[in-house]
Amino acid sequence: MAFFAALTYFNLSTFGFHVIVSRLLGPARYGALGAILALAALSGNGTGAVSAAATRAVAVGGAARAWDTRRVRRVGLIAAGAAVVVVCALAPLLERYLHLTSPVPLLLFALLAAATLAGMVPRGILLGRRRFAPVSAALACGVTTKLAVGAVLAHTAGISGAMTGAALGECVTAVLCFRAERAAPGNHGDGSELSVPVRSFSLATGAYWGFWLLTATDTFLARHLLGATASGLYVAASTAASIALFLPNNITLAAFPSLAGAAADGGGPPGTFRRPFTAAAVLTVAAAGGLALMPGLVVEVLFGSGFKHSAPLLVLLCVSNGSQGMVSFLMHHQLAHHKATCLLPWVAILVLVPVVYAAHSSGSQIATEDVFVSASLLGAMGLISLRLLVPRGTPAPDVAPLPFEVVAE
Repeated sequence: MAFFAALTYFNLSTFGFHVIVSRLLGPARYGALGAILALAALSGNGTGAVSAAATRAVAVGGAARAWDTRRVRRVGLIAAGAAVVVVCALAPLLERYLHLTSPVPLLLFALLAAATLAGMVPRGILLGRRRFAPVSAALACGVTTKLAVGAVLAHTAGISGAMTGAALGECVTAVLCFRAERAAPGNHGDGSELSVPVRSFSLATGAYWGFWLLTATDTFLARHLLGATASGLYVAASTAASIALFLPNNITLAAFPSLAGAAADGGGPPGTFRRPFTAAAVLTVAAAGGLALMPGLVVEVLFGSGFKHSAPLLVLLCVSNGSQGMVSFLMHHQLAHHKATCLLPWVAILVLVPVVYAAHSSGSQIATEDVFVSASLLGAMGLISLRLLVPRGTPAPDVAPLPFEVVAE
């Protein structure tokens, strides 16, 4: 519950950050910032695969065991350095594609991506050990820094100022996770060396990047294919609709260690899947339903009257984001079982991208296409998870006796 509360505070503060800077920058400039932040969210959530793989390795190997984690931490730092190089190399291309006027926001994005990746390994190890308190504190401190510093600097330095706050907040989170993980027993050579299997890491990486790329695809394409103001309206609606995505995802992240342990134990205690799935579904319906019933009020309260034309988009996008939130839970369930079906979001991307390029006359059209693809993916993954809950070889139920006696002559 503490971790769920911290994740909720993290997402609400991130949401508040968007609300504040959108009012400071206006639709046109916020459209550019929103595209970069969507890319940042994609990189952060995509590299969460590192955390998920580490969490699963610790949960399956034994949360109470002493682990020597020095090698996996070094690998994480090397990957963070590589992320800086990759983002800097792609900066000129991204600057043109997103119609930016300066490369500075993308350089700050490189710092943010590196800090995110560096902090994922210690975060995953802490979660695998069920040490939710230090992770909760790190997330809360980091997002508070992002909100305070980003809001102040956005007023004076525009997009670059907002990105400075976001990068600084992620650095704070990474440093605090490192400190907490290093202070744990077994990190100084007196425990078994923690090893994350290549297959586990590869599967988690593919699943995470596929899913979070799917959540950002429509926003990214809207920024590129629509005009500045239209894309800003779309980003605002997408940001508001993300409530229906991140609320159930908070339950998913808190439940994943238990799902991984249950998969290793052949099922785990009763309700390991059912209880968190039901809670996630209830939150999804409540969030999406509330947004769909009062879209105009939500947009005006959050972003101001300048974004009032985002309301029709919000009605559509809260459905697609809600579907994606439940897809996340099912993806983690299948990832816990090491099933390749957790990669199905990639199939959805391969469908969504050409469909949007073929028909993108308005933001509403793009949002409708996103709804169809996301809902179809949810249905397919739901059937797969249902099959996993019924193990192979389960005996068929006894046939009821006939109401009369058959007598052979």
